[in-house]
Amino acid sequence: MKTTKKLIAALVGMPSIKKIEWAGAIIGLLGSALLSMNIATSGYGFVLFLVSNAFWIGYGIKNHAWGMVTMQAGYTMTSLNGIIHWLHVV
Repeated sequence: MKTTKKLIAALVGMPSIKKIEWAGAIIGLLGSALLSMNIATSGYGFVLFLVSNAFWIGYGIKNHAWGMVTMQAGYTMTSLNGIIHWLHVV
């Protein structure tokens, strides 16, 4: 219980940019895990990737990390492509 309280306190006190960074990382990992399961709902992993991409683009812009922004823009395209194919739109 003590450890949980310390973790929550650390998260609350964390600067916003760090929260964006960690959100992008954790959501991206969840998306990857969901896709790797290859189950009926695995396509939602692309949606999680899309959310992760948005966090990473925000993080990259805030930190002037233009290479990261470019990479995440490309990943956004692949995430959208995955969603389109998952939904059988094409």
